[in-house]
Amino acid sequence: MSKLSDNMKILRIMSNLSQKSFAEKIGRSQNTVSNWESGRISPDVDTLQKICEIYDISPNELFGWQNCKKIDQYIHEKTQIEQELKDLEIKQSEIQKQKEAATKRLLAYHEKFKNIEDKKN
Repeated sequence: MSKLSDNMKILRIMSNLSQKSFAEKIGRSQNTVSNWESGRISPDVDTLQKICEIYDISPNELFGWQNCKKIDQYIHEKTQIEQELKDLEIKQSEIQKQKEAATKRLLAYHEKFKNIEDKKN
């Protein structure tokens, strides 16, 4: 895949558009958009201009010849969210271990208390 096809897909996803809805927006078929995003074909010049207008970016940004601030920010935020999820999974795992340890202590305490009651009777 090319930087162009990668950027087209990222920008579409960032805009919460399906391939079908994006295709309708620019007057092309979903299959055509899929082919662009997979790098099998490239849009014509007029369509490239329309895509740049829709996303409010320059052709240099779309082709990846210049950093696209929108994409950079999206990737940065996505990376932060993924890290937060990993951190939460670690915390969840630690909490589960603490819960299991507390349950074992409670069961041991219950067993100890039961033994004391049994000795009284």
